Amino acid sequence: MALVLCDITALDFWLGDCPVTRTIAPASLCSWVNGITASGPLPEQQLTRLGINTRPVHVLVPKRTGVCHTQRVVSHHVAPPYQQGAITRLSADVYALTPLACIIRMARSLDDVQLLQLLYKLLGRYRTYGDDLYERTPFMTYEQAAAFVLRARGNYGVKRVRRALQYAQEGARSPAEASASIIFSLPVSAGGFDLPVPMLNPPLSAQRNGVAESRSPDLFWPSYNLALEYQSDEFHTGAERIGADAARRTHLQEAGYTVFELTNYQAHRQKELLSLANALRERMGLGELPCSETYVRKNEALRRQLFGAARI
Repeated sequence: MALVLCDITALDFWLGDCPVTRTIAPASLCSWVNGITASGPLPEQQLTRLGINTRPVHVLVPKRTGVCHTQRVVSHHVAPPYQQGAITRLSADVYALTPLACIIRMARSLDDVQLLQLLYKLLGRYRTYGDDLYERTPFMTYEQAAAFVLRARGNYGVKRVRRALQYAQEGARSPAEASASIIFSLPVSAGGFDLPVPMLNPPLSAQRNGVAESRSPDLFWPSYNLALEYQSDEFHTGAERIGADAARRTHLQEAGYTVFELTNYQAHRQKELLSLANALRERMGLGELPCSETYVRKNEALRRQLFGAARI
């Protein structure tokens, strides 16, 4: 028996808080698996080693006759042929849809912001486990994601993912950076600040005691030589990290970059965040954001979804 994990089970394995190491070896990619089934006993030991402990397990089946819905297994009919690179082998009897294939399948049940957050995780350099943040290698580059989506054209969900990719970027090192990039780049119609999509953590040449060194600002707009540093305490920022961030800002400023700062205080208060966004827009030669009731309402809903309510 071979299980092909899909939907929420596969997505939680790839992008959730599961503590196991998750990588995709090119040699493990395939477009077909023999003996796919949703019936019979689950390979419990293999699932446990993979960190998959929640039930029911969502799996893919190639025939409608194999569809079942129990407390332990929920199967989803997906007719072959499957896209090359859409399935990867995790263990002897367990396979899974790759992360972007899962996102495409689930796109219809996600709102635009949820979809973008998943894409930033896919392209980012971080994973979370509880209150801890870990660095990891991105699952794929932006170019690889765009190429995968192009090959998947015609599948349900692809159009939404392709539109969302316009506002996605690779290189985020934390959920906070991803949230900042999303709200700053989404259009006014979505409640965003309608700025160009920034680069995330790009290596820049900066100065330290007159010597050029590499520094990576959180968000960077190369056309304007403009950087934004996000001072987030989302994952227990300590004095050492705060000091390192301040030194990085100084080095970037010495090298001629304009550096703005975003704090949690601003992120959790709409007026403060709007003020920062307008300052950035002014620096870029753009007009002020609209102050209509409709825009303010959309912006507050977006801010709350990304950053939460104000912390008093």
